[in-house]
Amino acid sequence: MSNISAGSLFHFTSDIKYLKSIIHNGFYPRLCKEDSVASIRHKFRPGQSYIPMVCFCDLPLSSVPDHMSSFGAYGLGLNKLWGMSKGITPVLYSHAGSPTSDALASMAASFTKTKTDSPELVTLLQFIKSYQGFVGDSKELVRFYDEREWRYVPDIAMHEYFVNLNNASAPSDVQQVNENLKSFPLGFDIGDIEYIIVDNDDDVIELIEWLEGYSTEANRRSILLLLSRILTKRQIKEDF
Repeated sequence: MSNISAGSLFHFTSDIKYLKSIIHNGFYPRLCKEDSVASIRHKFRPGQSYIPMVCFCDLPLSSVPDHMSSFGAYGLGLNKLWGMSKGITPVLYSHAGSPTSDALASMAASFTKTKTDSPELVTLLQFIKSYQGFVGDSKELVRFYDEREWRYVPDIAMHEYFVNLNNASAPSDVQQVNENLKSFPLGFDIGDIEYIIVDNDDDVIELIEWLEGYSTEANRRSILLLLSRILTKRQIKEDF
């Protein structure tokens, strides 16, 4: 790991309350609707699925403001080596007709034909993402490749959580699974945080006051260092 390039893994949110929750509790995986096998759908058609995950972007700090416009005005940047130690990994981008998608299609078709399970294939599909596509009902084509996504998927009994939309179409189903997923938090130490990014100066004051209240004698030095790592989106745009 010592040869891995420097950099941070960024996670974005639109809510400062959620940002505080992450700092206090760690990340909770949530079901995300993913057309993760869109690139092989011409041969294998399992449909969209919900996958439990926490998503990050591997970005230089100067690129963060552009991504915040899509993902939220608040963010945490965490040490990349921390991420690797937790099993967070880059997703594999693919497109229809590529050797990767053809190989996955053949594997999937084989297991479908024999009606056998393949935990390895399920795991692989959890980390596949289309090169480009549409988000929700939007008609605007998005190049997902630009997100440089790294993904955390908890190591759990995946047959319970890799849920096909046909079996979990009701919002209550998704909500219940998300509650269950709180049993699989992704934790970190305060020292793993390299950046806290907020929308404006008022947020900086609010966060400082909150962190000072969060401080104890044991973590005082870490909290003081963390206060120096708070940046606004404007500062990044102007200074980096």
